[in-house]
Amino acid sequence: TSGRAIGEEITIGIRPEHIAAAAGAPVQLDADVEFVEQLGGTSYLHAPNTPAGALVIRHLGGIVQGQQRIRVGFDPRDCHVFSADGISIGTR
Repeated sequence: TSGRAIGEEITIGIRPEHIAAAAGAPVQLDADVEFVEQLGGTSYLHAPNTPAGALVIRHLGGIVQGQQRIRVGFDPRDCHVFSADGISIGTR
């Protein structure tokens, strides 16, 4: 109804603060953390090769090290949708 065609290519984006340890998350996937960026009390986990593409995950909990597989998840309501040319077409 937004002028989009069925089968049209889109990109889904989600902010690092909306991806977390998978417990109870509606959408879950495994992420191989390549390296960890420590910024004060917050860590950003970089997982460039997930089935969903590159992920950056904000982590506030215990210690996670690079070269570790973790299970992460998110709520699809936190996703942003972009057209093939990168134009935002809304959330969910």
